[in-house]
Amino acid sequence: MFSLSTLANANAYESPSTDLQDNMIVSGVVTDEMGEPLPGVSILIKGTTKGTITSFDGSYKLSVQPKDVLVYSFIGYLNHEEVVGIQTVLDVKMNLDEELLDEVVVVGYGVQKKQSIVGAIETTPTKELLESGGATNMTSALTGRVAGMTVIESSGEPGQNEAQILIRGRSSWNDNSPLVLVDGVERSFNDIDPNEVESISVLKDASATAVFGVKGANGVILVTSKQGSEEKTRINISQEVGMKTPMNTSSRLDMPSTFRLANQALANDGLWDQMIPESYIRNWENPNRDMEKYPEVDWWDEVVGTGYQSKTNFNISGGTKKIKYFTSVGYLKETDILKSNPQQDYDPSFSNDRLNFRTNLKFNVTKTTSVDFGISGNQKRYSSPAEVRTSNYQKEEFFKKIYRTPSYLYPVRFEDGSYGGIDPNGGDNPMSILNESGSGQTRRSELFTNLQLDQKLDFITKGLTFRAKIAFDTYTQFNKTISKDRVMFHYPTPESENRVRYPDANFVEQPVTINNWDYGWFRKTMLYEFSTRYNRTFGDHSVTGLLLFSRRINSPEVSFPFYEENWAGRVTYDYKMKYLAEVNVGVNGSDNFAPGQRFGVFPSFALGWVISEENIFRNADWLNSAKVRYSYGTVGRSHINNNTRHLYFGQYYQDGNINWRLGQDPTNWAPHYFEGRIPNENATWEKAVKQNLGFEATVFKNWRFTLDLFDEYRYDILMERRNIPAWSGFPENPYANIGEVKSRGFEVTLSYDFNIGEHLQIGIAPNFSVNESRIINRDDPHLLPDSQKDAGKPIGWKKGYVTDGLYKDWDDIYNSPNTNLGGNPIPGDIKYIDFNGDGSVDINDQTALKGLDVPTKTYGLNLSLNYKGFTVSALFYGVNGNYANISDDMMWGFAKGFYVLDEVHTNTWNPYTRDANANPTLHFQNMQHNNNSTEYRWQNASYWRLKNLEMGYNIKGKKSDFYRNIYVYASGNNLFTFTSFDSRLDPANSNAAYPLVRRFNLGLRFGL
Repeated sequence: MFSLSTLANANAYESPSTDLQDNMIVSGVVTDEMGEPLPGVSILIKGTTKGTITSFDGSYKLSVQPKDVLVYSFIGYLNHEEVVGIQTVLDVKMNLDEELLDEVVVVGYGVQKKQSIVGAIETTPTKELLESGGATNMTSALTGRVAGMTVIESSGEPGQNEAQILIRGRSSWNDNSPLVLVDGVERSFNDIDPNEVESISVLKDASATAVFGVKGANGVILVTSKQGSEEKTRINISQEVGMKTPMNTSSRLDMPSTFRLANQALANDGLWDQMIPESYIRNWENPNRDMEKYPEVDWWDEVVGTGYQSKTNFNISGGTKKIKYFTSVGYLKETDILKSNPQQDYDPSFSNDRLNFRTNLKFNVTKTTSVDFGISGNQKRYSSPAEVRTSNYQKEEFFKKIYRTPSYLYPVRFEDGSYGGIDPNGGDNPMSILNESGSGQTRRSELFTNLQLDQKLDFITKGLTFRAKIAFDTYTQFNKTISKDRVMFHYPTPESENRVRYPDANFVEQPVTINNWDYGWFRKTMLYEFSTRYNRTFGDHSVTGLLLFSRRINSPEVSFPFYEENWAGRVTYDYKMKYLAEVNVGVNGSDNFAPGQRFGVFPSFALGWVISEENIFRNADWLNSAKVRYSYGTVGRSHINNNTRHLYFGQYYQDGNINWRLGQDPTNWAPHYFEGRIPNENATWEKAVKQNLGFEATVFKNWRFTLDLFDEYRYDILMERRNIPAWSGFPENPYANIGEVKSRGFEVTLSYDFNIGEHLQIGIAPNFSVNESRIINRDDPHLLPDSQKDAGKPIGWKKGYVTDGLYKDWDDIYNSPNTNLGGNPIPGDIKYIDFNGDGSVDINDQTALKGLDVPTKTYGLNLSLNYKGFTVSALFYGVNGNYANISDDMMWGFAKGFYVLDEVHTNTWNPYTRDANANPTLHFQNMQHNNNSTEYRWQNASYWRLKNLEMGYNIKGKKSDFYRNIYVYASGNNLFTFTSFDSRLDPANSNAAYPLVRRFNLGLRFGL
C-alpha cells in the first residue's frame, strides 16, 4: 500500500554534483518538544528546491554538501536551520510556535487567547473572504465558511443583494438577524470591502454573547478591520474584472406546441368555441410568415444577457514605534445582466457604483498611553428602471412578466422602432419597461468615525487598563426619478391592417421629466463607551476582567431617538491553561419600554477543561490538544419596529367627521376620534436560555475536530395576540410577551492539512450543522384544528392540503370525498385527502406540509491545494430541509389568460398516457381545484452548490525585486448547482425576482 514513508523515500534524492568528493549523506530523526517523532516534516536545502520529508518514524536521509544549510519546517512549529558541516547524523528537535499558542480571538469587547476560549466562537480570516469568487458584498462572502451559519441569498440585483444571515437557525418568528459590530461599534457590514477586513468572529452561545445582553439572542458577528504594524511601508494593489450570467433560465415552449396543448386545456374546460384552428397554428410553422403579425418572441433571450463587474483596491500600511497606519480605497462597479440600452437623457439599467475608504491610525503617545482613530465609509449609487424602483413587489412583477408575457401577439419592436404591447395590465412589454419608463436613482452615503484612548494603569496594579471610546456615524440617502411616458402598439388580429396604440390616439406623449435629487432619509448614531480591563498571571493562575459602560443614541431623521444603555462585566480564570472558567453579565436598558421595565440582567457562565494538559495524555503522541467546554446563560432580543415602538403608550386617532343629533333633528357634525392600540405597560424583550456543550481536539498533528451541541428555550416573545374574540371591543389586537419556542441542534467542523512530497500541500475542511425548532405557544385560536395550530410545529412550517396523486378516471372522482375548493375536478386533477375524515375536503383539512421555508441543515466543504506557487481553492455549500412555493403562473401556465407555456408543461397528465407521476392536467380557466397549497407547488428547494472556485499562481519577489509578491488568479462564483427544484428557477430565488448570478473573474494582486 502506498504510504507516506514510501513517498518520503521516493523524494529523498541525491542531486548530481560536479565535485563528487563534496557529496555526503546526512540522516537523522526529527522529534517534537516531547521527543516524539514528527512525520511529514519538510527538509529543504536552503536557497534551493531540493529536499525531502520525514517518514512515519521521523527519520530522513538526504544527499548534501558540507556548505549546505538545512531548513526544517512543519505546521505549528518554528522553522529550524542546521549547517551540515562535517556532520553525517543530524537529529533535530522542533519547538512549538508560541505565537500560535498565544493566538488571540476577537470576543465581545476584547480579545482572548484561542486556547482559553470556552464559548462557541468561530473565526474567518481575510484570505477566505478574498476567495469568494467575486462576491460583491460581505454577507455573500461568508457563505459556507462558518458551521451553523445559514446564508440565504435571494437577489442578484446590483447594490441591493444583501443576503439574510441566520446563526443556528430561527428561534423566533420575529427578526432573527444577528447583531453586527464593526471595530466594536454596531454597524452594517454588507458594503465593506473585504480588503479592509482582518478577521470576522461569529459568537454563537450565551457565554460569548451575554455581554451584549438584550441584543445577543440571535448571535453576534464581530468584524475587525485591518490595522498598521511596526514595519516598513507595504503597498497592496488588486484589480479584478469579471462577467456574470443569470442562474435562472427559461424554457418557453414553441408556439405550435403551445397552441396544441392549449386546445387540450380548452377541451378539458369545455370551452369548445375557443378552440384554436389548425390552420391558424400552421402560420407559426411557416418560416416566411409576417413576423410582426405572427411573432414568436422568447422574452428571456430578448431581455436577459450578460453583465460585467470590476473591483479595484489600493491599500497601504506600516508604522513605527510611535505611529501605525492602514489606509484603503476601493471601487466596485456592477452592470446589469439585462439588455438595457442607454437613452439620450438617462441610463435605465440596474447598476451599482460603490466607493469604499478606510483609514486606521494608532498613536503611541507614551509607553502607557495610546490613541486609535478610525474613519471609514462608502459612497454608493445604484439605479433601476423607473417603473420597478419603489418596491420589491414591483421588481418581482417585472421579472414575472419576462416569464408570462405572450410570445405571439406582438414583436419586441416593430420595423419603425416602436415597441409592441397591449397595456401594462395584460400584455406588457418587458423591454419597454426596461428602456422606456425612465430611471430611478439612489445615492447613499455612510460615514463612520471612532476615537479610542487606552491607558495602562500599572501604577495602580499590574495588568489594569482603562479605555474610552466614542463613535459617531451618519447615514444619508438621496433619490432621483427620471420619468418617461411609454407608448406601445399591437395588431388586434393578424388580419388587421392598422395597429392599436396604447395609450390611445388622444394621448400626447410628454418630454422626459428629470427631477432634482430629493432628500430621502437621514440617520445618525452616537456611541460613547468607558471600560476598565484587567489581565494578570499569578504563577499558574491567570485572571482577566472587564467592566464596561456604554450609551448609544440612534436618531432616525426627525423621529424621537432610540436610547440604549449597556453595562457589561466579564471575569475569566484559568489554571495552567488546563481548567478554565468564565462568568459574563450584561445589564441593558432601552427607552422603548415603560419605566420599571427598561432594564434587564443577562448572566452566563462557562467552564472548560483542556484534557490534553493532563499528565495521562501529555505523552500521547496521537493527541496534540483536546478541550471540553460547557456554557449556560440568558440573553435577550428587543424586537422593535413601527408596531412595537413605545407599547406602553395608548394611541388615539382622528378620522374625519361624523353627524350627531340632539333630539329628533340631526344637523351638526363633530370630529371623529377613536382609540387605537391598547397600551401594555408590561411589554419587554424576548429572552433566551441557552446551553452549549463543545468538544475540540487535534490529533496526529494535523487532524482538527470541533463538535458543538446546543439547546435554547426562547420565551417572552413579543407578538400580536391571536386569540382575542372580535366582540372584546379591542380596536387592534394588543401586543404581549407570550410566545415560546424551543430549539436545538449540533455543528461539526473538521479539517485536515497534509503534505505529499516536499512541494504539495492539501487542505480539506468540511462542516455540517443541523438545527430544529418547536413552537410551544403562539396564542393559537382555541377552535382552530390541532393540525393547523402553530404549537408543536417548527418555525416556518407551511399549511396546505395532503394529496393522493391524481384522479385516474371519473370513477375515481365519484368514489372520492367531495371537494369544496373551487372548480370542478376532472380526471388528471389533484386528488385531495380528507384529512379530518368528515367526508368532505375543505379548508379544515389543511395541515403541515413537508419542509420549511428555511434550511434546517447546512453543509460546507473547503478544499485547498498548493504546489510550487500554484494554488487552487474550492468551496462547496449546500442546504437541506427547505422548500419554496412556485407561483401559479409558472406552475399552471396560461398566465393572465394568454397562451403561455414552458417545456415543463409538456409533462402533464392526459387521457392517453394516464401517467400518475406527471403534473396535473392542463386547464385554461378551471384552475381553482388544483391551484391550492400542495406539494405540487411547495417544492423541495434543497441544493448542493460549487459556491466558489479559484485557481492562481503566486510569484514571490526576491530581495533584489521591487515587489514582494504577485498573485494572478481566475475565479468563479455559483458555478454549479445540483437540485431537484424547478429547473427554471434557482432554489434560492423562487420568487422570480432579480436572478442570482454566476460570476467568472480574472484578477491580479500586487504587493510592494
